[in-house]
Parts: sequence; structure tokens; C-alpha cells
Amino acid sequence: MKTIVAVLLLVSTLPFRMALAGSAVFSQDESTVYLIDNQKELLQLDLGSGKLSKPALPKEIHQLQVTGLDRSNAGNILVLQGDDLLAYDPTANKAIPVFSFEEKLSTDGTPEKWSPDDFAYNPADGSILISSTAGENTSLWFLPKDEKHPKPVFVRRVDSVEGMSFSQTGQLFFGYRGDLWCGSIASDPEGAGGKPPEHIYYFNAIRIAPLATLETDEATPSAQGVQVTAAGPERIYLHSLRLGGSGFGTILSVAAPNPKVGAVSSDQNAEDDHSYFDLDKRVDLYKAELASAQFYAENGSESLLCISGSGKKIFYRGSQKGSEDTGLYLIENDQPPRKVAPDLK
Repeated sequence: MKTIVAVLLLVSTLPFRMALAGSAVFSQDESTVYLIDNQKELLQLDLGSGKLSKPALPKEIHQLQVTGLDRSNAGNILVLQGDDLLAYDPTANKAIPVFSFEEKLSTDGTPEKWSPDDFAYNPADGSILISSTAGENTSLWFLPKDEKHPKPVFVRRVDSVEGMSFSQTGQLFFGYRGDLWCGSIASDPEGAGGKPPEHIYYFNAIRIAPLATLETDEATPSAQGVQVTAAGPERIYLHSLRLGGSGFGTILSVAAPNPKVGAVSSDQNAEDDHSYFDLDKRVDLYKAELASAQFYAENGSESLLCISGSGKKIFYRGSQKGSEDTGLYLIENDQPPRKVAPDLK
């Protein structure tokens, strides 16, 4: 019997692009956004006053080393720095370790030193998905709730995962080759056969929106595609960024798909599974997603894109179309975006 597990690990020896770590997150009460500046310092923005400041951090968190952020169901700010992920409680001003990649881990029987570069917290079950590199190899690791040792999951035909985020229902959204994908993890311990025990998990995902603006020309690349996602209950917010360069990009959103999209039925003969393969159903899904697209701002670099736990607030860095005045913006309760602070200095 196959079972759905809302966690992921990718094992790949194919060329794999570095993921973009989450660089901003809302506080639990949605009054503050924590963000990382280009010096790898952790800052906090009070949304009411628009004041940007450096929080008084516990000694475990090291400024100039912070590379990724997310938020747990308990309201802790998850902070990635170096080999370590910490859970930071701003109210108590305490930080405790969640996991560390200091020790060597194995995906194929050979232990290697892996370095984490991105992660995403799954609010559906408290698990954490981690992207890491070891030399030229990159893999994703799954850390179940309350455990200290990440585990691998087997994946085929996807050799990069950009800008991961989980929805409240446990759907995983990410960009691959510029398009938006949605997936989940299944487990099949009975069918593992001679595979190592760590390979009982496998990844299922489909492209749900062909958003990449691909081209070929004698000039430098002008294509752009999805590189950051922020999954909400009704819409998936995206940063589409130049592929193979920098200098231009777009903040946009599309409608959240049916919660069953990207999931695997426990019944292998279930009719729902046919949507993975039937062209007419896939085209209908593409049409619906593309028709739902809404555009908010231009941004060719760091977007600081994030969504609050309730899904009612969206934060991003960008500029109005045709303007060079970049600022920090907030969308609240489906109202038009409003500028809450000037750009980071």
C-alpha cells in the first residue's frame, strides 16, 4: 500500500542549480517581517511604523552568516546559518538547534560532507525539507518532526528545485526550468525491493503552470521563470526571475490548484491519477492557471517574497511597472499593494 508523506528528498547526480533560500518571513502575529539583507544580516521590519531595525539576537545566531528563514507552527523563526538550522523565539530571545549538517551523510552508501543552502517548513506535519550540496552534487533531505537526522527520498527526471514552499495542506510548490510545479511525497516500503532502506520515499510532482518565457537568440538570455514561491490557501505567489542572469523579473501570483494536485492516491487504479498523463486534462489545468495570473511589480534581484500564516498578508520587494523606485510592499486582505517602507540601504 502506498501512503502519502508530505516530505521530500531528492537524490541526484545530475547538474543541479543552487536553490534560492527563503529570505523573508512573517512573525506569528503578522505584525513584523524578518528578512535577510545582502550582508547576510537578520533584520526586522515593523509593518505598522515601517521601521527597519536589527533585533537583539541570542548568542547562538550569528549576524553576517544568516542564509535562510521560515516559520514553524509554534511561531519560532527558523534560521539557517552555516551547517545549522536554529529555532529562534523572538519573545523569549532564545534559539535552540533543530539540526546540523556537521556530520557526514550518505545517499548511496558513501558518507559525504553536505552543506545546506535552502529549506522549507511543512505546516501540515512539521517536517522540514532541506537542499544541500556536496562538491558538484546536490540533494534534498527530509527531516520528520522532532527528529534530528534527515532522510533521503528518491526522485527522477527533476534535476533542480527552485524556491520551495509548502501550503497549509502539505502541497510542495517549486520552480523547475522556469515553470511552476506542485508535488508530494509517497512511500512504498513493500515495493522497495533491494534498495537501501533510506530509499523507500519517492517524489511525485507535475508542472501546473508553464510560466517560463523561453527563447533562443544570438544575444544574452532574456528568458525568465519561477525561482521563488510563497504558497497561500487561495493563491501561489511567485518571483519570476531572469534565467541565466539578472536584471529583470516579475512578482506575480496564480490560483492555488486543487489540494489533490501533485498527490498520489492510495489506490493505484484511482481515476484521479489519470490527470498526470491525459493531455486534455493537463492542458485544461494549464489554461486555468495561466488565466488566473495577476501581476504586481517588477523585480530583477532579491524579492523578499513571503506570505503570512493566515494567507491574508503578502510581503515583497519591488517597483511599480516602469518605475525605478524600489520599495517594500504589503498586500493585505486582497487590497492593492501598498508601500510600507523604502528599499533596503
